[in-house]
Amino acid sequence: MTISVRSLGRFAGFTMISCALLGGTPPVHGAASASAGFDRGEVLAAARQLPVGGVLRVAAVPLAVEGRSRFATLLLERFEVFAPTAEIVLHTANGDRRLPIPANVYLRGRIEGEAQSRVVLSVLEKGEVRGLATATGRTWMLGSAVAEGPDGPGGLLQAREVDGAFELEEPGGGFRCELDDLGPAAFRAGTGDAEVDLGSIFEATPAPAGAAEATAGAFDHTAVIAIETDNEFLALAPFGNNPVLAVDYIADLVAFSSSIYVDELQTAWSLGHVPAMLVSVALVGQPVLTGVIAWVILGEAITALQAAGIAIILCGIELSRRGS
Repeated sequence: MTISVRSLGRFAGFTMISCALLGGTPPVHGAASASAGFDRGEVLAAARQLPVGGVLRVAAVPLAVEGRSRFATLLLERFEVFAPTAEIVLHTANGDRRLPIPANVYLRGRIEGEAQSRVVLSVLEKGEVRGLATATGRTWMLGSAVAEGPDGPGGLLQAREVDGAFELEEPGGGFRCELDDLGPAAFRAGTGDAEVDLGSIFEATPAPAGAAEATAGAFDHTAVIAIETDNEFLALAPFGNNPVLAVDYIADLVAFSSSIYVDELQTAWSLGHVPAMLVSVALVGQPVLTGVIAWVILGEAITALQAAGIAIILCGIELSRRGS
């Protein structure tokens, strides 16, 4: 049993992401606003009434730093994770079954007064509230357990600082960027007066005045992405073969990733339908393109067997296009 968020072909054994980049109009900020305390019932009620693009102000959030509590205010904007064309398809031994798009609410924004902060909050259909907040190199998990049902009062939410040394490090040391070891000389281009310090483009620049009060950044494009999972993913302990839990997790990942891309590339992510033809060309057509480039640029000969393979791939892409 596997899940497709849209309707790609079935690819077993891995999780696949494909995307199409579309132009878009940034949402109108401040179209509506609401306030809530850091209480599950208040956040549920306010978030569900908020239109897309509306701003929610969440006060009295206890963000502890090294054991010392401080109360912060979150400025959050509602946004969509699922595109209007989104499809969720459950592949089973008995055939495909389409699942409804979850009626979750997603919010992204900032900690008030922290220009370089980032917050993403998910208000799930089942009544759970969960999310992440980051600022000054620290990360907090925000959320609640579900005890009263999707509409119950719930009480205060929780904010817990994540211990990066134990909770975020991967076994064996995880990812490490070697650029930090190269030194300033590796980031200089040009000669004489035209020399430019390329390292400066990697430095965090101070936000302009008033940016700390903004919620999410404006964006120029939307990348509509498709995700294909496998049996191993759905069988993971947090999901237990429950596709609803798996879809909520995928949507949370896309929501947080989208907030990063909006800040740094002015491009939002959206889960939706990507035509199969785009995937066919991108994945199946790679060896064809590689062979043609090697022939044109490097002068490598294309054997009869390779030519036959290219013809079969192109025929398959054309049949897929006609079928879709």
